[in-house]
Amino acid sequence: MDPKLLDIICCPVFREKLSFVTSKELQVINTAIGSKTIKKLDGSVAKDTVTNALINSSKTLLYPIEDDIPVLLDDAAIELKEIDI
Repeated sequence: MDPKLLDIICCPVFREKLSFVTSKELQVINTAIGSKTIKKLDGSVAKDTVTNALINSSKTLLYPIEDDIPVLLDDAAIELKEIDI
């Protein structure tokens, strides 16, 4: 994904800036996904590990990047309130 895109997109839920998730954050998130302790915004359990993603500035929502395209849909967002990032 082109980093310049971050200048024009934002979190569709909270209208906050987005940034790339760090490898440390990604490790914590994928551990939580593996243990089925975090949910997507639509209430379903997050099942698929993430290889790249964008995170909002309050670090409450994660948006996966698939095939270099950020998936900025409410039902694809993973809630991070249950984990300490």
